[in-house]
Amino acid sequence: MLSTLIHGLTRLYQPKKFRRGVVSTKSENQHFGKQSSCRFQCSCISIPVSDMGTFQLVVDNSREITRRTFLKNTNREDTKRLEACLGYANHHSHGLTMSQDWHVRYYKAPWKEGHCYFFVHSGIEYLFTPEGVGAEGFRCHWGR
Repeated sequence: MLSTLIHGLTRLYQPKKFRRGVVSTKSENQHFGKQSSCRFQCSCISIPVSDMGTFQLVVDNSREITRRTFLKNTNREDTKRLEACLGYANHHSHGLTMSQDWHVRYYKAPWKEGHCYFFVHSGIEYLFTPEGVGAEGFRCHWGR
């Protein structure tokens, strides 16, 4: 029984990159995060009426996550573009940043065979999916 406990604790404190007998390098980990990131798909106000039921299921089956987890799994350029469009500063010395806004919430939800991510700002959900189109075409409401 003691050996089982020790084995369990050893596994618990073992770095993820060494689990399951796989050793990965730092550069592989950096590229993996970029390849698997979700891109911006749409906001809830631009979803066609025919897809609202599906979107409601995504929201209902979501769970709240940290901003850090959200950023790790989404395309950073898309997030920066949306933050600028929503009026956030890119650095705290220039004003309020999105990371400082405690009203913004981040979520993860099941999506096809994987997961999607979204954040809620002023009651509007901004959805990021693996097959997202990116934020380049997002029209800023404040002229940015």
